[in-house]
Amino acid sequence: MASRGGSGEDFSHAITDLMTSIAVIFVLLFLFFAQEQRNKAEETKDTVTELLEALENEFGKLEIDLARRKGDPLTLEVTLPEGYGNSLNFAQNDSTLLPPGREMLDLIVPKLLRILCSEAFRDRMDSVVIEGHSSREGKEWRNVELSAQRATAVLLYSLSTTQEVGERHCLQGLVTASGRGAWHPKISESGEEDPEASRRVVFRMRVKSLEQREEAAPQEGLGLPPEPLEAGVMGVSP
Repeated sequence: MASRGGSGEDFSHAITDLMTSIAVIFVLLFLFFAQEQRNKAEETKDTVTELLEALENEFGKLEIDLARRKGDPLTLEVTLPEGYGNSLNFAQNDSTLLPPGREMLDLIVPKLLRILCSEAFRDRMDSVVIEGHSSREGKEWRNVELSAQRATAVLLYSLSTTQEVGERHCLQGLVTASGRGAWHPKISESGEEDPEASRRVVFRMRVKSLEQREEAAPQEGLGLPPEPLEAGVMGVSP
C-alpha cells in the first residue's frame, strides 16, 4: 500500500510540475508577444515623428501648423495659422476654390508630395484625407454635400499642381476627399460658432501601422502604378 501511495504522490508531483511548466511557457509567450507589440508601436511612433520632423523642416519658413491628431497617434493634421487668413475657406453656400486658396495649394502641395512620395515615406503612408467642413447655416444634407464638394475641389486642384507622372500616381494612390458637414464647427472665444472659419478644408495624413506594412510587403517591388483616380474615391464620409 505504501508503494501505491508513493506512486500516486509521484504522479501528482509530475502533473503539478507539468502544469507549472506550461504556465511558465504561457507567461513567457505572453511577455514575448507583449514586447513585440510594444516594439511595433514604437517603430510606428518613430515613423510619425520622422514625418513630422520632415514636414516641419519643409514648411518651417511658411509657418504651416502641423500637429498630431488627438486620439489617433498615427495621424498628422495640417492646418493654416492666422497669418494665412482664409485661403482655404469658402464663400457661403459655395464650393468654388478662391484665388488665395489656389495660390496656397500651389505653394504647399508640391512640398507635401516631395516628402510623402519620397523613398523614405512612400511605402509607409496609409492615406491623405482632404477633409471639407461647412458652417451650421442651412440644411444638414446640403452641408454634407457642400463640404464634400469643397474637399473635392481642393483634391482636383491639388492634382493639377504637378505634371510629374510618379507624383501624380502617388497622390492618386493616397488621397481621398471627405465631407464632414457641420459636425465640427469652429467655435470662437465667446463660445459661438465662427461661420466663416467653419467653412474650411484641412489635410489629415495617416501613416501605416507596422501590421499594414508587413501585410503589404509581399506586394512591394511589383512596380505597378496605382489605379487611376475615379469618382468613387471622392466619397462622402459622415
